[in-house]
Amino acid sequence: MKPFLKKNREYIFIICVFILIKAFLFYWAEFNFNYTKYPDETAISIWDRWDTRAYKTIAEFGYTSPNDPEDYQKFLSHTKSIEKLSASEQIVQYDKVYHHILQELGYSGTFGEILKRTPKEITNIQDIWTLHKLRNTLVHELEKHNQLLLSQQAGKYRKIIISFLKQVKN
Repeated sequence: MKPFLKKNREYIFIICVFILIKAFLFYWAEFNFNYTKYPDETAISIWDRWDTRAYKTIAEFGYTSPNDPEDYQKFLSHTKSIEKLSASEQIVQYDKVYHHILQELGYSGTFGEILKRTPKEITNIQDIWTLHKLRNTLVHELEKHNQLLLSQQAGKYRKIIISFLKQVKN
C-alpha cells in the first residue's frame, strides 16, 4: 500500500483538497440556507437537489458540452426511464425516438418509409435497418427472444442515437 501512496501522492492531495472544499461549501450552504422559507428542506435534500443529479449524470454519460444540441440533452434526460424497461421494450422505444428525431429533421412517413429514402444524415443505415427489423419482429411476433442479445442490441441502439444526435448538430 505504501508504494501506491508514494506514487500517487499528488493525486491523493488533489482529491483531499477537493473533498475539503466540497465539505466547506456544503457547510456554508447549510448555514446560509433559508429554512424558514423552505421548512420541508433538509441538508440532505438540498445536497440531493444541487449535486446528486449532476454527479449521477456525469458518472453515467460523462461531461457534455454546453454546445450539445437541445435534443441530445433531452434524449439523455429521458434515457433513464427507457433503461428501466425490458430490453425488448427498450428497442421499441429507441426506434420511436430515432423516428421522432428524423421527423424533427423534416422527414415524413413511417420509419420504414423514411429509411427507404436513405436520409443523408444517417451514416450507418444498415445498422438502423437491422435494429428496426428487430423492433418489427418484437412487436409483431410472439416468440421468445434471447434477453442477452436483446439487451446488447438495445445498448447498441442507444449508442447509435447518441452518435447520430452529435453528428446532426454539426
